[in-house]
Amino acid sequence: YQHEKSKRKDKTVLEGYGWTIFFELFADIASFLKWNKIKTTLYNLVSEIHFENNRLHQAAECAEKAENLEKAIRYYIMHEQQIGYNLDVGKVGALARQHGLEDKVIECYKRELMFEKAAKFAESIGRIGDAVEMYRTASYTSEDLGGYEAESLMNKAKELERELKKQKEIKTKKRKGN
Repeated sequence: YQHEKSKRKDKTVLEGYGWTIFFELFADIASFLKWNKIKTTLYNLVSEIHFENNRLHQAAECAEKAENLEKAIRYYIMHEQQIGYNLDVGKVGALARQHGLEDKVIECYKRELMFEKAAKFAESIGRIGDAVEMYRTASYTSEDLGGYEAESLMNKAKELERELKKQKEIKTKKRKGN
């Protein structure tokens, strides 16, 4: 009985993937023919199917093709968390910078409890105050993992905090001097 149930499940997944391929092919054709509404609708549908079947990278790519960039960023980050590797960081950063969605990236990292990655991203785009906050949060959440990592993250937060303070002092001096 269990073997039959497994066969049915495999067949259903395979058939579902077949439909996904069909819809994606049709979306590609619609894109080629400049049928933008159909293209967008189909890529969004395919993205959702991939997401439901835990194929996050494919879901992100289809969301990106549908120009649903916030969803694409979210799926790329979820995929990154799923595989535990920085595979999509460059892609996420490029998408965010190109379309002004930096806040969305930080928000998604926070939602996925990836505070250190949120901090590094915030730091890379010059948002030192956000980076400090995220490094502190990462430090508090990593205390369970070990003292050295938590201490290292807290030191990074303190270092950036000093840098932020220096930047504010320089701005204040410039204002008073002018």
